[in-house]
Amino acid sequence: IEGREVRHLYIDLPKLQPKVEEWIENQDHWPITSLSIAKKWLKEGLKERAITRNLKWGIEVPIKGYEDIVIYVWFDAPIGYISITKKWADKIQKKPELFEKYWKSKDTKLIQFMGIDNVPFHSVTFPSSIIGRNEGKAEDNQFILVQTLKGFQWLTFEGGKFSTSQNRGIFTDTALELYPADYWRYYLLLIAPERMDTDFQWEGFQRAVNSDLNNLLGNLLNRCITFIHRNFDGCVPKSTIGKKEKHLHEKLEKIRAEYKKAFDQIEFQKPLKALRKFWQDCNKYFQAKKPWETVKVDLEDTATTVSTIAHALRSIAILFAPIAPTSAERIFHSLGLNSEDVHMARLPEVIDWDALESREIPESYDNLFKKISNQQIQKLKDTYGTTESKKEKRHEKIKKKTKEDLIDYETFSSVKLISARILDVKPHPKADKLLVLTVDDGKTKDRTLVAGIAEHYSPDILKGKTIIIIDNLKPRKLKGVISNGMLLAVDNNETMSLIQPDKDVATGLPVH
Repeated sequence: IEGREVRHLYIDLPKLQPKVEEWIENQDHWPITSLSIAKKWLKEGLKERAITRNLKWGIEVPIKGYEDIVIYVWFDAPIGYISITKKWADKIQKKPELFEKYWKSKDTKLIQFMGIDNVPFHSVTFPSSIIGRNEGKAEDNQFILVQTLKGFQWLTFEGGKFSTSQNRGIFTDTALELYPADYWRYYLLLIAPERMDTDFQWEGFQRAVNSDLNNLLGNLLNRCITFIHRNFDGCVPKSTIGKKEKHLHEKLEKIRAEYKKAFDQIEFQKPLKALRKFWQDCNKYFQAKKPWETVKVDLEDTATTVSTIAHALRSIAILFAPIAPTSAERIFHSLGLNSEDVHMARLPEVIDWDALESREIPESYDNLFKKISNQQIQKLKDTYGTTESKKEKRHEKIKKKTKEDLIDYETFSSVKLISARILDVKPHPKADKLLVLTVDDGKTKDRTLVAGIAEHYSPDILKGKTIIIIDNLKPRKLKGVISNGMLLAVDNNETMSLIQPDKDVATGLPVH
């Protein structure tokens, strides 16, 4: 450890605490996660915080004499929300007045969404910067503060942390190649970590798609369309309101109110679960009315049943559009409506039990959703990893170890291991869990390695370390960056430790 005298700039948070505290006390509508974190910081007492760092990369300090330091990301990044809006208004829209409308108008509603680790910066430090700047300014020249701060707890993956190095988890681009976006949107909102940590489970994803989307919603639409084409010449028939219909109408009124209240409070699980409850109610209504029996003896009652379900599906599509936009469009299309109109509908238009009367609906129809098989789920587990499957595979490998598994000396000696020193480290531009390292390998000082250790090591800690790398590994592109080699580390399931010489050694030395 080497002690140095350095000069940095600080934000005087203690001086701002009374104003920030007063503002926080008025945010009782915030989600409990965000509000409790903000109040915890205030209760412990705000401290002066450095807003600069001794780093080679970052935003330069615009003050003479501070050329050797940069502004630290937690202070600079939120201000980027403001500066990028300024650039958008001036350069792209060429309407500078839009900037004032967004950031200085009392009519603007600012809502921020983030993970729990970023809540302190957006609930205390960034608002402190704005409050401090607003002091002494005319009211019409003050920047607005966040109205609602939505903080999420942690989302884990099959019982463990997402880990690139352990191949545990799945990137969005790969996920979308496997299944439609609406499948992921539905399940992830259903398990959104709004109040507590939640866990992504492949079986849970399968149940959400198979049971909720396919069985409850998809089959209901399919049955309704089939009945209309078989018995009513492909046109939605007229209905009469009986006791069962009135009961379903009341349920939709209640669910629409719950849905609106939850969304107004920036909740996602609650409106989705309320909507799912209505799918269940519609299926119960359909089963209770038994149109496959009444069609033989009472066509008018059958018409009421299928018309009621068709109109219920129209309402469902409007409420489902913010959650699963493509599925909502397909429901509208299946009901003979313009698919894009589902996004133009508003809450008052959700309830309309006559909107589809006599409307002709398309005859051709593909299932709205497709079930996911157990075999597919097992393949996904094997490919993208789970905490348990990783342990099981490790144990299986140990059990199956035989003499045939051993390699000869010549095979091992073909892998060239050398010492190298880390000169610079930067975050990967496209992957949060990867770091891009520049190392000195004894021959060149600009060799690039990409390593999945961002969860375990910060760039500052890595600089200057001597590590062991594979020198003759074929280059590989990782998320757009070429990695010329691989560093060695010990994988201890949840943590990783670099393999390093226990003495100071030169770079480029062979490892025997």
